[in-house]
Amino acid sequence: MSEVEVQQQEKTGIGRYICVIFSCVIGILSGLIVALIRWMFQTWNHLNADELFYQLQAPIQGTNQDMIWDAVFFCIPWMVLFLLIIIVVFLLVKEKKGKYFWPTMAGTVLICIGTVTGSLYYAWQRLDITAYMENKDKFAGFIDQNYVSPSDVKLEFPEKKRNLIYIFLESTEVTYADKENGGGFDVNCIPELTALAQQNEDFSGSDPALNGGYDMPSTTWTVAAMFAHTSGLPLSISIGDNEMNTQSEFMPGVVTLGDLLQVAGYNQKLIIGSDATFGGRRLLFTEHGDYDIVDHPYALSIGRLPQGYHEWWGYRDSLLFEYAKEELTQMASKEEPFNCTLLTVDTHFEDGFLCDLCPDTFGDNRYANVMACSSKQVYEFVEWIKQQDFYENTTIIIAGDHHTMDSDFCEDVDEDYVRRVYTTVINPAAEVADTESRREYTTFDMFPTTLASLGVNIEGDRLGLGTNLFSDTPTLLEVYGMEEMSAGVSGKSELMDYFTKDIDESKVESKDEESKKEWYDQKLESMTLEEKVAQMFLVSPEDVAGSWRQVDADDSLMYGLERFPVGGLIYDGDNIQNREQISGMINGSQQYIKNRIDIPLLEAIQEESGQNSLLAPNETMGVPWTKNAIDIDSADRASLTGLVMGKYLSDIGFNLNLGLEANVEGDMNSFGTDPVAVSEKVESVIDGLHVNGVYAAVKYFPGYHMTQLFDENGQVRNINDILGDELYPFQQAVKLERAFIMVGHESIPELTGEDLPSSMSGAVANSILRGMLDYNGVVITDALDKDEIIYNYGSEYSAIMAVQAGCDMLLKPYDFQSAYYAVLNAVYNGTISEERINTSVRRILKMKQNIVMWDMLKEVQSP
Repeated sequence: MSEVEVQQQEKTGIGRYICVIFSCVIGILSGLIVALIRWMFQTWNHLNADELFYQLQAPIQGTNQDMIWDAVFFCIPWMVLFLLIIIVVFLLVKEKKGKYFWPTMAGTVLICIGTVTGSLYYAWQRLDITAYMENKDKFAGFIDQNYVSPSDVKLEFPEKKRNLIYIFLESTEVTYADKENGGGFDVNCIPELTALAQQNEDFSGSDPALNGGYDMPSTTWTVAAMFAHTSGLPLSISIGDNEMNTQSEFMPGVVTLGDLLQVAGYNQKLIIGSDATFGGRRLLFTEHGDYDIVDHPYALSIGRLPQGYHEWWGYRDSLLFEYAKEELTQMASKEEPFNCTLLTVDTHFEDGFLCDLCPDTFGDNRYANVMACSSKQVYEFVEWIKQQDFYENTTIIIAGDHHTMDSDFCEDVDEDYVRRVYTTVINPAAEVADTESRREYTTFDMFPTTLASLGVNIEGDRLGLGTNLFSDTPTLLEVYGMEEMSAGVSGKSELMDYFTKDIDESKVESKDEESKKEWYDQKLESMTLEEKVAQMFLVSPEDVAGSWRQVDADDSLMYGLERFPVGGLIYDGDNIQNREQISGMINGSQQYIKNRIDIPLLEAIQEESGQNSLLAPNETMGVPWTKNAIDIDSADRASLTGLVMGKYLSDIGFNLNLGLEANVEGDMNSFGTDPVAVSEKVESVIDGLHVNGVYAAVKYFPGYHMTQLFDENGQVRNINDILGDELYPFQQAVKLERAFIMVGHESIPELTGEDLPSSMSGAVANSILRGMLDYNGVVITDALDKDEIIYNYGSEYSAIMAVQAGCDMLLKPYDFQSAYYAVLNAVYNGTISEERINTSVRRILKMKQNIVMWDMLKEVQSP
């Protein structure tokens, strides 16, 4: 081969490698674009062009970082797939002559580009972006022609002004009701809200099917929805839709509901469980109506919440409603009329916040359970309002802010079903002019309708782009229809240009702020290794205090908790003299630990039902007797037992009961021998305790004295058979996400392959409990002071093995301090990683976060 040929070959080789690098870049970018389009439509199943541009412009500040990582993890496999295709094609043709190599690589690149083009075309067509862009200009002037300024309208308030309670329900739609009642589902997720709408006014006329408002373009996120409801205008702005918080003013030329009520002398408050600053909500309600803002930062500043406390978007709705009761009581005590506006948050996408009040009516459908929980909470709040003296002169409006953005909750709803946000008006001072006709309306119409519900006479019955729905004046939707009105609202408007002229785009910060962390992660980051290890122990007061018998929260207990801030204390008969004494001891220990690390103690007792009750035999405790577990013949009676026990345990101060057996045995402490019946009773007791703020530890996993490991042929039974039998109650209990699981000491080598106590077997805690049953809660050992543990393993070795096996909390080691220092030293020398400790402590703190909530609820509910 000549030198020229060699040089030519080298050039050809270099060219090929440049080609493949270029092809790989094209492949990776193609995979990214295709994946992002697929992820976008999976995340927002009913996405439209207006919402797309909202999501593209919305800042990361205040949003859930999990969604960003979800997109990243979704895209990576697609990018890798496209890259592998390029590499495989290259490897197949790299030795071929040029006439094969170059056309093949070019064809592969063109296929990638074609795939991207097809995906972009699909997205363009599905979102109908052409129509969206055309309508921006085609229907220019719609807002200018139809807007009615409140400044130009005569408004007459009644002599005795009426109070207003306006409840915005995050992402709540009529769709969630069943088809029979006008919803889109087979089963009603919001039965209480359905009843409220049907018993009051949703402007459905004589039609029993629920009615609601349509949300127009630029009203489909929370601050825009609140602006639409209170001003009758879309939030059409040139900056990111949630970036109004960067501005110094919020459309000062617009007159809103808040402005009008302020002039009329109303005392106004906005109560929300998140930071009102996000999206510009604080600016909107302070600029327009001078509302007092009662939000998450406010709750922290006045001590309603522990410093640094944050969950979900701030705090849960159950606290929101309790705080609202306090604020309403205060507002009603003043002479001036009030306007109290609330915004819930538990039903925010993705999948909502599953609080301790949420049912499991819909099984694994978390969002449906959250919606059902919200429906019940709102109904109970309304019932509370009706019992107050101020109700007679108060109108309540309940309205969804916008459609849900949950990715898959409505994916099975019929395509022809038209979705509307939930709406109802309770106790209005106006009557509907036409009681037969079903109105077609948007959220803009709520602006004049709200004023009319307060008894305000509105000249012409129109304000903003809205119409008073109590009147017989047609709404803009009834005049123009959905398509034309939507296009018109999206079109250019000189009036909107005027209202938004002061928006300063230079004030928008480009950097993203760190997402707020949950309380348990904040606490975990602030803890020393020694404190974290201490949290993994549930021990007796004597273990901590170094005393023989502890009956008081004295200095020895205080000093002990200062040195060893353990996860919890377990009390037995020796600690209990009478109700006042044990309550004082529990309260004192909680105060000591609060001063030490501000993390609540688990205050535990092994309180079984019936004859084995620890408290009932002590007449000074004043607690009722319950039946033996074996004598409880139904889930309903089990629920009653749980409620009774939960009430007296909570009243005394206990928050964890270690007395609930889920074993299928048939002895006095078992609920029987039928796995399904046992499961139902166990779940009922768990719920009964939980409603009262008491956790249950379900024991003894995977079974106590398991004697049915062999079938009739003497063969070891399959683990799946046991899961459907003896382990079935545990399998169902872990799905509730409301209970600890106690692992026993029974050795089952036939299943685990090792002759170790279950509490020290990774096959039990990790492989079966966490792996097969998908349990993510706290695993606690049975008491480690049992003879078989002490004599065979000792306090130190048993503690280390239990942690290595996957247990999160260690119950009553024989020598607590030896066990504690053994685990601590195991981390120091690398036998146990600190990340392993962090995993357990995070689970413990997540459970304790609920205890913090329970304590706060008790405080706000107490007289």
